Parts: sequence; structure tokens; C-alpha cells
Amino acid sequence: MKNIEREQINKVIGDVFMQFPFMFAEPIERDEIEEVVGPIYRAIMVFHGDFSGKIEILLPKEVGVELTKNLLSDEFDEQVVPEREVVDSIKELANVICGHSLTTLFGEERIFNVDPPIVSNVTQKEWLDSLVSDDAFYFLVDDTPMFLEFKHCNEGV
Repeated sequence: MKNIEREQINKVIGDVFMQFPFMFAEPIERDEIEEVVGPIYRAIMVFHGDFSGKIEILLPKEVGVELTKNLLSDEFDEQVVPEREVVDSIKELANVICGHSLTTLFGEERIFNVDPPIVSNVTQKEWLDSLVSDDAFYFLVDDTPMFLEFKHCNEGV
């Protein structure tokens, strides 16, 4: 991935978190990632068009819970947040990140077919295995690590 694309994706993530759930996402280096304790979610979105690829987001449950509380604050202020609400919030976050990333990198004129996001749980080993990707972006979201991978290629290739 080109440096300009990396800068654009870093900006997209920071902007999306600031504007969408009112959270702070700060880019960090791979070696700054600490071990994550507790459940971890993975959201994957696949896109096709002039370029095809995928966006994959891994984030600890605590980020998903805070995301949900920020999006639906009146409903879950101090209550336990149901997992289906957390999963739906993560899907919406993936959708917003994917849309903003595609228009930032490729412009608003291009048309993409985007599959709905799929959210699943991952193990600690899968989290650690993800940290070796060269296409990865790492963030602290309100002091909790998050991983994002963005891969794309020309559709004709």
C-alpha cells in the first residue's frame, strides 16, 4: 500500500471515530499493540467494482460496547449492552469506514458493489496472527487497541 493511501486511511479512521461514535482513534505502530484480554470481534466487508478487495476490522468487545453506548446512549447509559446491539453497531461502523475509505481513495464517481458486513468472534491467537499483516493499520481507540486491514487490487488483474 502506498504511503499516501496509508495517510488517507489513517485520516478516515480518525474522522469516522470522531464524527460517528464520538471516540478518539489514534494511529500507532505494530509494536505498540498490547495483549487484548476478553472477547474480540472481527468485521469483514468485501467490495467489487473497478477495484476489488476487503476491509477487515478487529476490535475488543469493550470497544464495541463503548461504540454501542455512544451510538445509542439513551438506551444503554448504565445498562448491560446486549450482544446483538454490539454486533449491529460494529456492522454499522464497518459500513461507514468502508464507504469513507472507498470514496477517499478512489473518488465519488466510482461505483462499488459492497457485501453486507459479517461480524464474528476471533480467538486471541487469531488476533495475534493478524498483527503480522503488511496491509494493517493499528489504532488506539480510547486507549484500547484496534486492527484494520485494507486490501484492494484492480478488478481486471
